[in-house]
Amino acid sequence: MRSWLAVSGAVLTLFALSGGGAMAEPVSSIGEVAGSWQSKSGVLTLEIRQDGTFSVTYPSATRNGVAKLIDGALVLPFSNNQGELKLGWNSGALEGSYIIDIVTGPLRIERVANKD
Repeated sequence: MRSWLAVSGAVLTLFALSGGGAMAEPVSSIGEVAGSWQSKSGVLTLEIRQDGTFSVTYPSATRNGVAKLIDGALVLPFSNNQGELKLGWNSGALEGSYIIDIVTGPLRIERVANKD
């Protein structure tokens, strides 16, 4: 019974990460997502460093923290409990949800190409 509940919880987590659409794929390491990311609108940018530290910038603020992997989900909790991002892979982009202050919603960000 417990294993069924654990599997059900994992499926629900991935479903929630994907915003209820196509299932998000798990993130296997911080290193695979390290780099620069941006929402299609350019309103939100994310920089994840190899050591797991990150910076999220959006119109009203910049938030920092240390990324974690929880059951395949990339979780980016902001310092001082000011929100978090929960993401998984979906078609080469990171997709999931955000909580910023008291605002929540779906999020899709794409890797920013190197300018070298």
